[in-house]
Amino acid sequence: MSIVALLYLILTPLIKQRYSEKGCYYGWLIILIGLIIPFRPQWENVIFNVNIPTYVETTMQTSNETLSNKLDIS
Repeated sequence: MSIVALLYLILTPLIKQRYSEKGCYYGWLIILIGLIIPFRPQWENVIFNVNIPTYVETTMQTSNETLSNKLDIS
């Protein structure tokens, strides 16, 4: 929705030539309501599918010798 607002902002000079101030106001009002209300329609047929992993597995290996040398007080 923010992309729509950005495009509307860029095209505002062209929109003002065709529509009145009241029409531009209602356009911004629709964009504002779209930003406030988190409803978005869910489409069954998508153009492309993005797989987002639900978790990221990280591994960290430490050397026991290095760790024991750092902890050795004597």
